[in-house]
Amino acid sequence: MKTERLQKLENLVKEYLKSKNQQSPAHRFDHAKRVMIRALHLAEAYGGDKELVAAAALLHDVEETYDAKDGHAERSAQKAEEFLREAGFNQLETEKIKELIKSHSSEDDVDAQSIEAKILFDADKLDGIGAIGIARVFMYAGKLGMGVGEAVEWYRSKIEKARKRLYTEEARKIAEENLKFVEWFLKELEGELDEI
Repeated sequence: MKTERLQKLENLVKEYLKSKNQQSPAHRFDHAKRVMIRALHLAEAYGGDKELVAAAALLHDVEETYDAKDGHAERSAQKAEEFLREAGFNQLETEKIKELIKSHSSEDDVDAQSIEAKILFDADKLDGIGAIGIARVFMYAGKLGMGVGEAVEWYRSKIEKARKRLYTEEARKIAEENLKFVEWFLKELEGELDEI
């Protein structure tokens, strides 16, 4: 789904994130784009306003710096307002999109209420489970100065937290399938770490 407004928003977000030095390497434009694609796929199955879901996906991590994960959902929602205005979204749509963004993070104890919020949450978590998720974890952990063992432990805790909160059956199914590879990889990695 590509509306004129979404294309403009995509371009704005892409340019903004390219120029932002403190942005988490695991939360750059490629992540936003994958979350948008996954969210649109889930919206096909579960409904909701696809344009609002896509816009929220593009904007959900625009203010996630590598050194300040806490509060990034609220900061991203606030920053989203200027992008949405420039792309042509009205105030009511902007407020709805900001609410979706505020409930996407597993760090915050905010339950997703609408189907759009549930879809965004699930699409975001799915980008952390699988081969891309593994790569993102180690990029992020490296930026924070974590060692490999610490990163594995952190990743395992993130997976467990996300798994328990996935809202849609489709997301749970995809997560379980992707976790087979993740578990295999982490066991191999832990085996090599144990040799040291």
